[in-house]
Amino acid sequence: MNYRILVLMIFVLSFLIGCGEDNPANSSKSPQITSISPNQGKAGDAITIRGKNFDSIQGLNFILFNHIQYFAITSWSNTEINFRNPGSKNSGKIKVSVSVNSLKSNEVDFTVTEPLLYESVSIGSQIWRIRNLDVSTYRNGETIRHAESNEDWIDAGNKKEGAWCYYNNDPAMGAVYGKLYNWFAVNDPRNLAPKGWHIPSNTEWTILTDYLGGAHIAGGKMKEANLSHWKSPNTGATNSSGFTALSSAYRYYDGYFLSLSYCCYWWSASEYKAATAWYRGLSFDSAYMDIYNISKVQGFSVRCIKD
Repeated sequence: MNYRILVLMIFVLSFLIGCGEDNPANSSKSPQITSISPNQGKAGDAITIRGKNFDSIQGLNFILFNHIQYFAITSWSNTEINFRNPGSKNSGKIKVSVSVNSLKSNEVDFTVTEPLLYESVSIGSQIWRIRNLDVSTYRNGETIRHAESNEDWIDAGNKKEGAWCYYNNDPAMGAVYGKLYNWFAVNDPRNLAPKGWHIPSNTEWTILTDYLGGAHIAGGKMKEANLSHWKSPNTGATNSSGFTALSSAYRYYDGYFLSLSYCCYWWSASEYKAATAWYRGLSFDSAYMDIYNISKVQGFSVRCIKD
């Protein structure tokens, strides 16, 4: 009897110890932050986190700002993570931690010195939003047409009426990729962009591309540097600019959705001909920043630049 009790006690003790090892707070495999440098700054500033157990690649790992996931990373290694400060709507201290394979690290303090209404990044002489536009009204509050069905999308194009949609008509896509718009919404005099921002002209896109070293390498410096939202191999992706391009795909003129994880396209505010306008695009298999003109009835993403 005593022998059986002893065996049972050993089994229970082993089970409890095992549970303790699986607990993120106790596990030796948990990520640990030893420093964050600098420990304060404004949106767009380069920040470095040092520590251990961060994993060799980012994968689906991420940083947490006050428990909110943030993926705009410029480089990731087992002992060091580099990223650009996404900013905050409020100044003051925020808690920063790292999540690796569902294990959460300790928290460190970071102070936002210059709050911004929108997450943005400075690239050369320009300030860009780091998320695609996700509005359903013009600046004056009037509603933009929501074209869900293929017939609605075609009808809006035929009438040269501004329209938007979610990719695959799935609202969950909007939280990640923003909305897709035809060019008539981009060019509407009621203004698609929020106050203080505008849709970049073709010339402003060229300024960005030139600053990042030219069309052949600029795309890599703009793409999110992992496979969370891009198909492999995501060629050349470093996100060293902090632009954080995700593969938001597009909607074809006939209403069909195409190429999620393969590419992203953004409108410019510049018309090419009566039926076409300039756009810029990136692909999963190239670091090239594409420039061309296309029918205004396509559904592309929109990225804003500060006035």
